Amino acid sequence: MEETKQEQSHDVSIALIQKDIGYIREAITKIDTTLAVYDRNFARKDELKEIEKGIEKLHIDIKVELAKKVNHDDFDPIKKTLSRINWMVISAVVVGLLALVLKK
Repeated sequence: MEETKQEQSHDVSIALIQKDIGYIREAITKIDTTLAVYDRNFARKDELKEIEKGIEKLHIDIKVELAKKVNHDDFDPIKKTLSRINWMVISAVVVGLLALVLKK
């Protein structure tokens, strides 16, 4: 009878250990799943290198395109012409006022 009780107690202990192992497996599976999700949300080093290469190429392309655009020196003749027109208008107004003053 005592042997039967010991066997039953061993069986109960084994069953409890197996149940604990089941809980541990579930916990490890949850941790594994969580880590897999975290891994998807972060970029890997090789992915970052590809992104850096793309950004570098884009930067070079932008520099090339900006070099093709109009620069400040192209506007200098227009600026000079507008300045001359402004002075001509100012001179005409001053001459007109002087003519009015001298006529009276």
